[in-house]
Amino acid sequence: MSAALNLSIADQIAAANAEDNVVTMTAPAPASYAIEIEDDILPPTGRAARASAYPFADLAVNQSFFVPVTADVDQNKLLGRLTTAASNRGKALKVKFIARKWTGKDGVLGVRVWRTA
Repeated sequence: MSAALNLSIADQIAAANAEDNVVTMTAPAPASYAIEIEDDILPPTGRAARASAYPFADLAVNQSFFVPVTADVDQNKLLGRLTTAASNRGKALKVKFIARKWTGKDGVLGVRVWRTA
């Protein structure tokens, strides 16, 4: 067994502080804390809206946009992200989108999204 395992928590904290390390511990709620039932407190409404990184709302039927792959996101991962985003945005806007792997201008790999309805 290592020496650290034989030390009490207080001794471990003291040793860590002596080495200029920061140890943060959260305290539990006091034993006397009572949980109360309260009336007339309304829950938050809706979710915080977040602006889309893609122009789904600006597309008319049969229009599309192209998103190139990046160094950290390959074509398959980008397709998955855009398919999910298009599905969610389509439900919110009550329209339909499709996303497909696409080779853009100059042979750039990416994903193209079309509004279909």
